[in-house]
Amino acid sequence: MKNKKNLPKRLIEFINLSTWIFAKTYAKNWPHEYIVQDKVDDELFLELANHIDKYGYEDYFYKMKQTYFEYKEYTYWHMDNIINRCVNKDTYQQRIKDNRLPKDKKNETFESLWKYCISDNRVCPMPIKWNDLYKILNNTKQIGAGYEPPIPLILGAWGNTSNNEKQERLKIHIRWAEDCNQLDEVGQYLRSLEEKDWAHYSENQN
Repeated sequence: MKNKKNLPKRLIEFINLSTWIFAKTYAKNWPHEYIVQDKVDDELFLELANHIDKYGYEDYFYKMKQTYFEYKEYTYWHMDNIINRCVNKDTYQQRIKDNRLPKDKKNETFESLWKYCISDNRVCPMPIKWNDLYKILNNTKQIGAGYEPPIPLILGAWGNTSNNEKQERLKIHIRWAEDCNQLDEVGQYLRSLEEKDWAHYSENQN
């Protein structure tokens, strides 16, 4: 086991007593379960999340670095107000070893991916997911006070830019993925997002 410290008894009981929700959107490619902070004991949720982040181990999901924690047959990871888990055999690392990464039947194109991104009134991924997308992009670099490609319109820029501006920035990122031959990888990530992970024109349209 790669963990730096075992789980205390109260967190083991919390895990065992919690109702884990199966992520239907990811069922085909990345089956896993999750709990949401506002649906469980807040104090125990935060304690488990902190334990994962402090005593787990760093590894990658594609090019995105993540902290994982193993307990019995499951691997856990924490993202904002959600704690996820999957059986150990379905982790990214194990599936690489077993040559079981998801394979798309057709190659993504800019047109097919952009059509998906703007369908159903989508604007762009929500800030945390958009930042994760940017981390996937190859060959990003800092130029003076800025970056290439320009960073997502998150943090202070989120509330000070229009939906149209956010959508145009996302388009730049997808064009960048096309230039870096990453459309399949980026497309797989974006298509795996749940609808709640997207901002929509119906929400605060401007």
